[in-house]
Amino acid sequence: MVEVAPLVNHPVGRALEQYLLDTYKDDGLRRWPIGSITEVFFHCLGIISFVDDVTKSKRNPGQVDAALDFLLELVKLPAISASQLAIICSYKANVSLVERRRERLRYAALAEMPPAATVDSFQGREADIIVAIMGTTEAVGPGFTTDEHRLNVLLSRQKSGLLILGDINVLGDNKTFIHPETITRPSTIIGLLQRWYISQSVHEVQWPEYQEL
Repeated sequence: MVEVAPLVNHPVGRALEQYLLDTYKDDGLRRWPIGSITEVFFHCLGIISFVDDVTKSKRNPGQVDAALDFLLELVKLPAISASQLAIICSYKANVSLVERRRERLRYAALAEMPPAATVDSFQGREADIIVAIMGTTEAVGPGFTTDEHRLNVLLSRQKSGLLILGDINVLGDNKTFIHPETITRPSTIIGLLQRWYISQSVHEVQWPEYQEL
């Protein structure tokens, strides 16, 4: 018999874990270590980041749509409600895009989810499940997503689950730009951010060519 720690204070996190295991059971996704809740990185393939010529803010419709579509399925679970979710974006342009997308009727089930926020505006707040939209790709580079202070906020706002959507290749060979002691919650963030790039908790998502509307 496999021992499963109950983590009674994290029913939302356990519901998320089971949903991920059921949904991606054919992709080799592993159950989280006993007694812990860890992050999952969604490697978004075949998408484009658009960079504003003036502000340099990055907008990534593919990552935004992937996040909203995933959450739309997640809130169908009895144990998870939209009010327990939050989206944090590295770039303000993606915050605006998330909110425009949420006006569509298809996302009505996410009405109780708080408005998306930038890293800076989310400081001091928490949510049961955080969805972090990086907004970057290998083509445009990491930008200020390598800023240690912002990453510390971005990766420590979750109570029971952290989902990260981005491009796994954005840093090229430079995947050790942050030290584990700079992360305030080492129990929920696994050491170096390099773990994102070698973790078994990586799911590759392929979208068709994106047409900007």
